[in-house]
Amino acid sequence: MVRYLSERMMAKTSNATCVLRQLGYMDENDHLLYENYVSNINALSVNDAELKTDLVEGVNDCKAMAECLPLTKIAYPLTAALMRWSTWSKCYVSMVYQSCIKKDLRANAQEFELQGLGNFLSDYSDSAKMYAVVWARTVLDQGADFLW
Repeated sequence: MVRYLSERMMAKTSNATCVLRQLGYMDENDHLLYENYVSNINALSVNDAELKTDLVEGVNDCKAMAECLPLTKIAYPLTAALMRWSTWSKCYVSMVYQSCIKKDLRANAQEFELQGLGNFLSDYSDSAKMYAVVWARTVLDQGADFLW
């Protein structure tokens, strides 16, 4: 059973790495080519600079998270590079959703009253403030289970 699961895991990761290499997102040593993600985002035919900025920030934020994993201390059936890719990709999916929500919030900014925040979150853009308000409301409505 263990051998079967191990072989299945290796087959799936081989397929994933093959696709990522063909798309130019991973090199032959299984390292993610983050700059290619950024180049593709910048090449999108979307006339929303803030959306592109949010997406690029997502690439970089998730890269920082994936690159700091203590993979020498984790007993996991994937290689360190594939563990980084798995962590980065899960993070980035979340960041893409966040970027799209922020785009929608910017489109509906007239429905928000941000003056009530005072100096709270003063270092952040209005779209980030709106996102924080929506996120906090969701947590309050759904409870702590929403976070996990």
